[in-house]
Amino acid sequence: MARKKKKNEKEVQAVNSNEILIRDLKRMLIWTAISVTITLLIVLGVESL
Repeated sequence: MARKKKKNEKEVQAVNSNEILIRDLKRMLIWTAISVTITLLIVLGVESL
């Protein structure tokens, strides 16, 4: 029984680390989108001047 519980805990930890990775990736994608948008706005603004 103890072994089985330990295995389940490892699986839970793996799922948690995957969720954290996905969350970090989403955050990175959001920041990338924001910075790209800002860069485009600046470039377009400079070109329009």
